[in-house]
Amino acid sequence: EAPRVLRPGGRLGMVGNVMDVEVDWVRELDALIEAGRRPGGRAPEPGPFPGFGPVEHASFAHVHRMTPEDVVALAGSISRIIVLPEHERARVLDDIRTLLAGHPDTAGRESFDLPYRADAYRAQLGG
Repeated sequence: EAPRVLRPGGRLGMVGNVMDVEVDWVRELDALIEAGRRPGGRAPEPGPFPGFGPVEHASFAHVHRMTPEDVVALAGSISRIIVLPEHERARVLDDIRTLLAGHPDTAGRESFDLPYRADAYRAQLGG
């Protein structure tokens, strides 16, 4: 559909926001959240797109200031966690609480920065 609605030379842009798993405790958090995901469940980088030039990519780091319970609530709002049986969902959320209470970067803190990365992609029609 994109080639049909874009004018010649127009650009298609996409942005994805992901936790920055280059940070140790965030990688552990992500592993707890992702445990229920099917193998290969993460989306690949977009492209190539027929009729478009090469896909350009840029990443931008940013943070969200959160309390431990904010992080638990965030995890609890993710669809793959929501659909778990109650006992499994409770276990995952308790495991996240345990991680945050025990990791040196988060333990004993009222709040901390949850690092994210915004991945931006664009490709030019006819490019």
